[in-house]
Amino acid sequence: MARPTKDGIDYFPLDVGFLQDKKIKLIKGEFGAKGLMVALQIFCSIYEERGYFTTCDDDDCILMAEAVGCGCDPNFIRQVVQGCLRRSLFDQRIFEVFGVLTSRGIQRRYLRALSTRDNINIVEEYWLLNINDKEDVPASISKKITFKKVSLQNNPVSLQKNEVNLQINPQSKVKQSKEKKSKVKNTFKPPVLQEVIAYAKERESPVDPKQFYDFFTAGDWHDSNGKPVKSWKQKFITWEKFTKKGDGNGDKEPAKPEGNTQAYGNYL
Repeated sequence: MARPTKDGIDYFPLDVGFLQDKKIKLIKGEFGAKGLMVALQIFCSIYEERGYFTTCDDDDCILMAEAVGCGCDPNFIRQVVQGCLRRSLFDQRIFEVFGVLTSRGIQRRYLRALSTRDNINIVEEYWLLNINDKEDVPASISKKITFKKVSLQNNPVSLQKNEVNLQINPQSKVKQSKEKKSKVKNTFKPPVLQEVIAYAKERESPVDPKQFYDFFTAGDWHDSNGKPVKSWKQKFITWEKFTKKGDGNGDKEPAKPEGNTQAYGNYL
C-alpha cells in the first residue's frame, strides 16, 4: 500500500536578505540571537509539520524550548511569539481565534512548493489569500485546492462548488471565525486508543500511541494550561515532530519554487 502524502514540505526558500528584513532585525534587537533561533525554529516547524501553519499552545512552547535549547524556557518562547505577532510576522487574528501561527507569505510559498502535487488540502478558517488573485494563487494551483473546515474535517468543501464563500476577507470575518471557534470546542470527541494506534500506523510515526493516549486521557484531554484539546491529531503531530524520526519517508519531494521569491511579499 502506498504511503500517505504528508502535508509538510522538505525545504523552504530562505531569502538572502532574510537577516536584513526590518521585522527580523527588530526581533533580534529585542530578544537577541536566541530570539532569532526561535523564529527560525517556528518557520521550520510550520513548513515541516503542516506546510503553512503550526499550533502554538503551552505544550508547543515547552517542546519548542527543548528543541531550540540555548537556555530558552517556555516563557521566553511565548515572549518571542508575541513579539513576532506585534510586528505582523504572523497573522494576529488567526492566532487569537485559533491559536495558530501562519501568514500570507507562508501560504504563498507553500502553494508554490506544491506545484507537482495533485491535491492540496487547506483549512478554510486559516486561509488568508484571495483565490481569484493570481499573485496569491496561480491558476494552475487554484484548481487543485480543497478547503476543509476546522469543525468539519471529514467533510471537505470543493473549491469549484463554493467559490464565493472561499474568497475570505480576513478583515471582515473576525466575528464569524470566533463563532466557529466556539463550535470547535463543543464538537471535539476524544479518540479511542485504537484510533490513535491506527493514525500512528498510517503516518508510520515514531510516537508511542499508547503513551500519547494515556497522557491526554489522564488530563481529560486538556493541555497543561487547562485548555481543552481542539484536535488530537494536531497534538499527535506536535509530539511527532520532536521525536527522533526513522530513515526516509518515501515521499516525493515537491518542486522548488521558481523565480524571485521576494515577489511574493514579505518573507512571512
